[in-house]
Amino acid sequence: AGDYNSYIESMRCLVEPAFENSGYIIFSPRIGFGENWFAEDTRTRILEFLDLAIENWAVDRNKIAVTGYSLGGTGSWNYALTHSDYFSAAIPMAGAYIADERITIPVAVIHGTEDELYDYDLAIGAIASSLSMGSDITIITAEGRSHQEACLYLPYLIEAAQWLENEVWQ
Repeated sequence: AGDYNSYIESMRCLVEPAFENSGYIIFSPRIGFGENWFAEDTRTRILEFLDLAIENWAVDRNKIAVTGYSLGGTGSWNYALTHSDYFSAAIPMAGAYIADERITIPVAVIHGTEDELYDYDLAIGAIASSLSMGSDITIITAEGRSHQEACLYLPYLIEAAQWLENEVWQ
């Protein structure tokens, strides 16, 4: 989520409150400016950490989700597409979505209608393409929300957390 301060703000105002009473373990990696979630070294670090977490903590292998905002939203979409062996669900927010094959895990996409960085209509087009391939995607529209309002996505992430708990992990 941009620089370090906006990353911390997004964690404190968005992710932590959305999942505060869930009992979940939240792993929140941060990548440096100019890096991306698709780079092999980044992917290796994340997946190796998940392996260690599964080995050493009380992690239910069937209840691991990936989420992220902006570049993290793009990354969580990509991890849902490429690593369904690790994740049972994904909640990408305000990202760019590539629909080049079917996603085999449930996905809840949260996207703002006024997103000036990742156009809403383009996002919906990619989601529709992925749906046409048989992906299981729930769309949560953040009506009137721009890209620069991450903290205002909280009610939508709470809705997605309920989807995760009540529909995916029931």
